[in-house]
Amino acid sequence: MPGSDPADDTIAKEVDQAGDGRSIESFADFERISQRIQADGRRLIGQFRGLRLQSAFQPIFSFAHPRPVGYEALARVRDPLGQPVSPAALFSRSRGDDEGLVLLDRTCRAIHMRNFAASDPGMCWLFLNVHPQVILDRPWYSTFFAQMLETSGIEPHRIVIEVVESEIANEGALAEAVSFYRDLGCLVAMDDFGSGFSNINRIWKIRPDIVKLDRDFIAQAPRNPSFRQWLPRLVSLLHEVGCLVVAEGVETEGEAVAAMEADVDLFQGYYFGLPVETIGAAAIRPPLAVHNSLRHRGSGGEDPGRLIRRFVGMVVEAQTGLAGGASIAEAAAVLVGQPGVQRCFLLDADGGQVGPNLINPSRAERDDRKFEPLRDPTGANWVQRPYFRRAVANPGEIQVSRPYLSLTGANICLTLSVAFEMGPRMRVFCCDMDWPPEAA
Repeated sequence: MPGSDPADDTIAKEVDQAGDGRSIESFADFERISQRIQADGRRLIGQFRGLRLQSAFQPIFSFAHPRPVGYEALARVRDPLGQPVSPAALFSRSRGDDEGLVLLDRTCRAIHMRNFAASDPGMCWLFLNVHPQVILDRPWYSTFFAQMLETSGIEPHRIVIEVVESEIANEGALAEAVSFYRDLGCLVAMDDFGSGFSNINRIWKIRPDIVKLDRDFIAQAPRNPSFRQWLPRLVSLLHEVGCLVVAEGVETEGEAVAAMEADVDLFQGYYFGLPVETIGAAAIRPPLAVHNSLRHRGSGGEDPGRLIRRFVGMVVEAQTGLAGGASIAEAAAVLVGQPGVQRCFLLDADGGQVGPNLINPSRAERDDRKFEPLRDPTGANWVQRPYFRRAVANPGEIQVSRPYLSLTGANICLTLSVAFEMGPRMRVFCCDMDWPPEAA
């Protein structure tokens, strides 16, 4: 049959003749996979249903070191005419064919490990992808991977198994897969976090060693200021779980800068290096350009810290006026008229709002009327808000909250607050300002 190869024909015959309930281990064990691999010059290639399987390795870079600390193995495939076949098209050929899918998955991993070992890149991780369907078919783990590890000469702690968590709805199978590879001594990475079924609860349960952020996270950060402010908190949460975080698919300097600002640990993408067949040939982009971008970031305009400091001075002036007996409208007249300021308001010592909000006149038409039921602060109490609690705990010191959604305006804001004595009573003066400041 055109496009077939002898190894495939042999397996097909054995599958047809198997009447004794033998599992796929009879047809895709380590020895038979090894028979599908052959030398092609200095590299090894695999065969699968007339297709030629090759390895490519993309560097995973650490700014802190600075050098590649790992390489992700990627399949490069060509048909009998030498034309490239995409990995998606390759695996789609085995859809619905469990035996073929396991055979393909194992053949890819086998050639990747042997080519990686032959390159001897030093103390680096090898990131290996495992197809989600292979994860779900739990009885098929068997001894294959352990044998491959033993014969490769690569120590297990240098292998990172990548699992596309978003494609595995069965949490039991996912947890079992993680335990299986960890018991062998390997690390586990959750790939494409943030797509599909991804949620932080699964990360807490599985506790992977590494989380690779979905490419879309990194692509959005340079052009979406709100997202850029949120990304560091996601990275911080993943760090608290105990995971290293990889920014995947970094293609531009702006994306690299955004990922660094978010405190991502490792970086992967065309900006740092293209996949190459020989690891020694990987061209790694030096981090100097990104470091310079971070160092000079904001020099062409007002950075967030400088903007906040400017408002802090106005908050102090408003507080002084209130302490001297002025009304909030008089004391905060200059502050509330500034672009980027949403509102000013006053709280008592118990967190209750004293009087109405003092709204920036320019915002009357900007606030979304769908949230009008939340706009009237009469009787409101903000004792649970961190900006109130921190101000009361530190009288006289200006407090700056983290960005959050304002209930009274339904806008993302941060709040500057200060507790002070106003006659015999304590008051807390607050000012909500737009966040991110680019929206000002």
